[in-house]
Amino acid sequence: MAGRGQQSQEVAVRREDMDNLGKMVAQYRGTFARLLPAHLDAETFVGIAAGALWKNPKTAEAAIKNPDSLIIALRDCARLGHEPGTDQYALTVRQGRIMGIEQYQGVIERMYRAGAVVAVHAEVVAPGERLQRRDPLPPLHHVPGDDWLNRDTSAVELNEREEPVPRLLGAYAYAILEGGACSRVVVMGRAEMMKHRAVAATTAIWDGPFGSSMWLKTVCHELEKWVPTSAEYRREQARAAAVMADAMKSAAPAATAAPSAPAAPPGTSQQREPAPTPRDDLGGSARVVDSTAVETPPPGYEPGPNDWDDVPTTPPGGGQ
Repeated sequence: MAGRGQQSQEVAVRREDMDNLGKMVAQYRGTFARLLPAHLDAETFVGIAAGALWKNPKTAEAAIKNPDSLIIALRDCARLGHEPGTDQYALTVRQGRIMGIEQYQGVIERMYRAGAVVAVHAEVVAPGERLQRRDPLPPLHHVPGDDWLNRDTSAVELNEREEPVPRLLGAYAYAILEGGACSRVVVMGRAEMMKHRAVAATTAIWDGPFGSSMWLKTVCHELEKWVPTSAEYRREQARAAAVMADAMKSAAPAATAAPSAPAAPPGTSQQREPAPTPRDDLGGSARVVDSTAVETPPPGYEPGPNDWDDVPTTPPGGGQ
């Protein structure tokens, strides 16, 4: 019986249908190229999408029956810069149609990719543990005995009527930004988490063995509102830095140039007068003043009355 039940759930997809589906996805290569960020090219994106469909026949069957739902999901995946059918972005089936879901790993990756975040922390708080807020510093998570390896992080437990009930106390997430500052600390208790669970398309994952991942995903999506998650942020930062550098360069005072010599009158050639130089033939006691050699008197010299005795003179009226 079990074997027949498992056999009935298997989905057989013809190879021809898969080939046609791959060709249809490839036709949107140009659309994906316009949406994808620089780190992921369209050719690689199309190949990963085709591989994800080949790995999961149930997803491929839904895509064949509703190809528009597949293209919508792939467009959203390309816009976010993720690889389809991975831990970053899941291709799920809801009511026979493809629904793309960004995983919390994808949200965290976009935070890192933006360039403003150096670390992201997200954790659930189990019974017996305590969370201490220290805004604006990161919170302290107290675990009994500091035994992190043996924590029970099951999201639900069964009550007396064998119904799943939540057991986690809450979850939190925060990011360390460039420069060491802590972002807003997102904290959600059990009551708030149950509001998100109530509006989920399905509660199977919430109440399953990996339900704690849904708690982490919820706080990471809330943290996304408080930190940059787009690659455009990095480009905008670089552009702003370049604009600031140009503004500082234009505001710097220009070097003062030496004043130019006056223009010579028309028809004349402008010549610079040579600087006076010592006359070698005058010895060490001579200097040049107004281009005329003048003897420098020796030290201690004082003019006397006989300075002109050696000059011939003729008294007034003494001429012949």
